[in-house]
Amino acid sequence: MPKPETAKETSMLVATTSTMLIVSGIAGKKLVENVVSDLYNLARKEAGFQLKKWKAANHTDTISKRIGQLRLVKTILQSEKEIDLTSFYYPSRIRMGDKRSIVHQLSDLNVDCSVVIEGTVGQGKSIFLRYLASVEFCTTRRIPVFVELRRYRAGQLLVDMALHELKSLGFEMTQDVFRFFAEQGRILLLLDAFDEVKEELRQDLIAEIEGLIRQHEALRVVITSRPQSGITNSPFLRGFQLCPLEDREYEQVIRRMAHSGETAETIISGIRKEAAQVAPLLTTPLMVALLVVRYKIDQSLPQNSAAFYESLFSLLLQRHDKTKGGYIRPRKSGVSDTILEEFFNALCFVTRKANETSFTRAKLNGFSREALRIVGQKGGMDKILSDIIEITCMLITDGDECRFIHKSVQEYHAALFIQEQPDEMAIAFYGAMESKWINWQQELSFLALIDSYRYLKHFQIRALQNVLDVGSGVLRDSITPDLISRVCGKDLLRFLDGSSTVQSLTIVLDRCFWPTSQRRNVTEYINEIFKVARVSLIGASFEKTTDGESITVDQLLKTDAHKEVVEAACSKYCQLLQKELREGEDYVAHVESTKTVFQF
Repeated sequence: MPKPETAKETSMLVATTSTMLIVSGIAGKKLVENVVSDLYNLARKEAGFQLKKWKAANHTDTISKRIGQLRLVKTILQSEKEIDLTSFYYPSRIRMGDKRSIVHQLSDLNVDCSVVIEGTVGQGKSIFLRYLASVEFCTTRRIPVFVELRRYRAGQLLVDMALHELKSLGFEMTQDVFRFFAEQGRILLLLDAFDEVKEELRQDLIAEIEGLIRQHEALRVVITSRPQSGITNSPFLRGFQLCPLEDREYEQVIRRMAHSGETAETIISGIRKEAAQVAPLLTTPLMVALLVVRYKIDQSLPQNSAAFYESLFSLLLQRHDKTKGGYIRPRKSGVSDTILEEFFNALCFVTRKANETSFTRAKLNGFSREALRIVGQKGGMDKILSDIIEITCMLITDGDECRFIHKSVQEYHAALFIQEQPDEMAIAFYGAMESKWINWQQELSFLALIDSYRYLKHFQIRALQNVLDVGSGVLRDSITPDLISRVCGKDLLRFLDGSSTVQSLTIVLDRCFWPTSQRRNVTEYINEIFKVARVSLIGASFEKTTDGESITVDQLLKTDAHKEVVEAACSKYCQLLQKELREGEDYVAHVESTKTVFQF
């Protein structure tokens, strides 16, 4: 466990990051003039490109302003207007080997290649990428091209999206000019939320990204994604993971987000009184933000991860009313808060089923008509949408584009919609998840908390029996070589050329079985695998990769050097899954044993 930072050390880290952000913000006109002049001269002298518009009067002011706008975001903390992330950003930690390292700029990753930054729900992937965009322009003079991949559609080219963003920044250029600057290492391509690209479009997008990297050796690409999106399998990208908040780091995040020393210390004091229940949940900036929002409205502290979202919709509906001394903001729709939330839940479900996280206003209207039909509400769609957008701000608009304030809000309310359905419909959903779970992982995680009995009985227990091969003559609690091979054997370790340490571990069953995908960070198993040294594997069977070689756990289990410890780690992993199966079956049996209470 890393040594906790002192308050002084943490304060210095925040100050360092804030200074870098401020410098990137106010280096301003002179820096932009120098960068634009440098790029202009480079393009003219080396390739004969004429970019006269870049030298126009006041153009550097436009570029400076638009580079600064990359730091402006709407968040759950302040959803009504954009705020500068300098006001709340807390330095992100990246897992590098067995250490948690603060990354102030890309060079802190100590790699000279394109990278993927993975993070779970709410770890601040998009904010971190925007932070890098602002800092890297100042420190490396690369043009930051920030592309939101949720907007990627069939038939689009990534280069065209990049050119559109460059034009928005004030760097209008052709494909030839783009490729020239990419070849010169003056483009930083920042691709946000690869996991929000539709599954059927991902391979084409990966191929285009890999093509750009192959063609332009000096181009740097940084991609963010949730785990299991498939992007980390690319041999052209080095993978890193954002670290969860640890120990009492959440206290510093609260101080950054609360914007009031008194409010921050009151919240922290409340958490300390209920530390065993609340503190372990505060592992991401989003969870801290949700806690701050809730506490400011009704001074409550959530007790589990789903509870952070529970009642948030109704609290936000009433937020303005509670802060204005009895004033009640009129609802345009005239419907109750209950109807508004039922509609919102249905809207979240139908948009998730369509695998849409952002959409045009016309598409939103189509989804809304379906949601109205589901909840049995006739008419008033425009006014209901206005109440949700203007009062809760859980749906936000940007021109013709509409999206949820955070993807996890859409996922929680889609789960709530499922939880509210009668048995027949809920069972149909859980049955469909046998093959479709990979696209509904966050909803299933919420349902494990808010719909425990049906989730376990109709989904989780069956999934565990499947991965453990229960029912095929295997004893329920036995750990056999065949079971170890089934659960862990295909997991893949990658070594880079010339390195003796494990670069990455791909848990193959992550995309095959729901239970293993939820146990991908089992610490003992991961730690033991990462202790494997390449020099100790002389004579083992390896597969050659683009930049190194790989070996499976099955092959590791055949080596004298690692067989015993790896087998023990695999056994503990399997035992954890078996324990989860027993506990699930016990819970379902207990619930069903109480049914007699309702017999009269």
